[in-house]
Amino acid sequence: MYRSDRTVLAQLVRTALEKNGLHPIIVGENLAATVGMGGFLAPCRVLVPHLEEPDARVVIEMMNEADDANAGPETCPTCEAPWEKGFEECWQCQAPLLVPRPGETAESGEEAEAQATPTSPVQIDLLAGADPSARAAFEQCPVRKLTDGECLISPGPHNGRMYVVLGGQLRVHLETLDEPPVARIREGETAGELSLLDGSERSAYAVAEGDVELLEVDQETLDALLLRFPKVSGNMLRMLASRLRGGNDFVISSRQLQAEYRRRASVDALTGLHNRGWLDDLLPRQVQRSMREQQPLSLAMLDVDHFKHFNDTYGHQAGDFVLFAVGRVLQASVRPTDLIARYGGEEFTVIMPNTGLDGARVAAERIRTTLESTALVMPDDVALPTVTISVGVAMTVDGDAAPDLLARADGALYEAKHAGRNRVHLAMG
Repeated sequence: MYRSDRTVLAQLVRTALEKNGLHPIIVGENLAATVGMGGFLAPCRVLVPHLEEPDARVVIEMMNEADDANAGPETCPTCEAPWEKGFEECWQCQAPLLVPRPGETAESGEEAEAQATPTSPVQIDLLAGADPSARAAFEQCPVRKLTDGECLISPGPHNGRMYVVLGGQLRVHLETLDEPPVARIREGETAGELSLLDGSERSAYAVAEGDVELLEVDQETLDALLLRFPKVSGNMLRMLASRLRGGNDFVISSRQLQAEYRRRASVDALTGLHNRGWLDDLLPRQVQRSMREQQPLSLAMLDVDHFKHFNDTYGHQAGDFVLFAVGRVLQASVRPTDLIARYGGEEFTVIMPNTGLDGARVAAERIRTTLESTALVMPDDVALPTVTISVGVAMTVDGDAAPDLLARADGALYEAKHAGRNRVHLAMG
């Protein structure tokens, strides 16, 4: 076999090996290869058919010459163990040797290291306590850089990648980027691992907050790490459990926030009493309960006498103080089971469960006389004249609905005002 033919054969052998995921190496006088397994390399012998021994030696020599052109260090730069030509990681400490594969451009050691490893050591949560070779394999992953506001992950199909934050942080948004972030992914933490593990679609946005540097880990590398290093698998379980607890805390916090929103929506800001919306929701249920249990239910409707004139004379700030004072008198004058609401303007209502007309009249008189004798002094020590109220009281009757009860109480209030104000009037029948 001529040398030119052997050169072609050497190239053909190399190409055939690489097409099958193998990388040629030389071990003594024997042709061998390294087999890629999830990012880790293991040696195996390769049979080259139809190659007689003299020709095989020449082919090996030709491949040796090609390898010499891209030879790496003679010793490992990390542990100084002898370097076995062709291997991409140290046999002793598994540190990457950064030898370019055929077809790759050989770069200076500093440039190659800058591309393959992060610029500074970062404590990666997933690798905590794991064998150093796990980190060496991890750092073979490409480094990606984002600028402020750049979106790394968005809802939809996953791209077969998980990311490890080496520097900076990501903010997480749920439905839209306009919503406030619900979490932040900081240095050493991971993003996108859940979709990579279960194959589900991504459900949130991850956006760079400032400049961010990340490792981009593919499915094959992650699977190999989880299979080879039990500590990495345990760390992944702990991380997922922590995310689950965080999700539960978020749900609880959301429910508490919703309850607070509902409370604020049902409370009058000025007086601190329940508002008209709350009354419209509660009163029908109270009336139905009264009908079902065949127990009396009374409703008192109150109105501050001459309130418009008071407002015009003393100003709206004084008027607001009067409404606040009425609310305080109501709270101090009724039973714990009675329900108070500001109906609107200067009108208030009191729902009195299990109370007939006589009991409701006594309660209404107590409120009226207490307010009439209450001195009104504003926070700046300005004394205001006392105010009075007119009260209409009605009780449920068979077949009643909430609007019927309200209408009768309002009619009784009108009668109290028409009779001279500062009095209680009962709706009969």
